[in-house]
Amino acid sequence: MPAIAENSYTLITEPAAVAATLADLQARGESLLLRGMADGRSHHVLLTTIEDDPGRLIWQRVDAGHGTPVAVGDMLQLESRRRSGHLVSSAMYCDGVSHDARAGSLELRTRLPLRLTLRHARQDWRARVVPGEMRVEARLSRPEAPPVHGTLVDLSVGGCRLVLARDVAAVEPDDWVNLRLTFPNGEQALFGARVGDVAIHTGARREAGLIFADLSDEQTRRLWFLTCEIDRESERLQSVRDELRPLAPSTLFQPPV
Repeated sequence: MPAIAENSYTLITEPAAVAATLADLQARGESLLLRGMADGRSHHVLLTTIEDDPGRLIWQRVDAGHGTPVAVGDMLQLESRRRSGHLVSSAMYCDGVSHDARAGSLELRTRLPLRLTLRHARQDWRARVVPGEMRVEARLSRPEAPPVHGTLVDLSVGGCRLVLARDVAAVEPDDWVNLRLTFPNGEQALFGARVGDVAIHTGARREAGLIFADLSDEQTRRLWFLTCEIDRESERLQSVRDELRPLAPSTLFQPPV
């Protein structure tokens, strides 16, 4: 699993340590993400209760009425972005859903996950595209210059790396560009960036590293979502774990409807 090996990580498997880590999230009152492992849909939640026996968690849906339904039997995965890195859980079985019509809230119950993985931030955590199985088209545009085409190698909130087509016009370090990413489902994303470096490898393979610049809050959130989706799809494709192999692909990597 290159995405994990590329970035150092801590694996938390002791039930007491898993519970303590989750208790820290609860104490901070952080809004977390529970992602449906079958459909990739996300649900914003708060962790309200950690029961010691039999290790059950109670979550309050903070986007109730606006998100997609959750049902008993759904497999969910916790995601939390922290200063120290990206925290994800193993699959959690949803064994209870209750509505409070008066308060307008939705309560979910899951078992304690078997493990948590904290992928440590190394400047920016990067998600890698699986060569041959995932493809994201890239287009660089500059004033008074022809566009430069390529494909995405990896992505983070701070920047990305591209493989450039061999016959494209050269880009140089410190060039300012607009980057357009196009995913297999036809979805596009546009960001401003500066070329950080250009490298030529054996076989005339040319790569460029970009550093994003002047991002709005909305663009930063969008980059985080795209990075998580690429990592999820990469892990799904490469995993031998039973709970990940049957997952539906990320919607970004499905053919256009």
